[in-house]
Amino acid sequence: MMDKIWGQACAELEQSVGPNNYNHWIKPLRLMAIDDGAARFVSPTRFISDWVGRHFAKDIMAVLTRHGAPVERLRFDVGSAAARPSAQATAPAGQPAEAPTTR
Repeated sequence: MMDKIWGQACAELEQSVGPNNYNHWIKPLRLMAIDDGAARFVSPTRFISDWVGRHFAKDIMAVLTRHGAPVERLRFDVGSAAARPSAQATAPAGQPAEAPTTR
């Protein structure tokens, strides 16, 4: 189910953001789950997660919602964080995209 929704969303996102933006920023993401209005992705790097959260979050949320998966926020696990149990998804690597990062 997740693969089907994300596949449909990706096709639409590629059209709306353009192939270069899509291939560089969105294609590397993997949709892992949608729970309580949050779409949880695995991203290869924190930089990609931050960039997508700042520049494409609204587009991704709108497209997922149109495809039957109401989403209000995005969460990202980076790299090996994907292998952790979902109970640990609230660890620092899983911060919501809209949350400012502390540096």
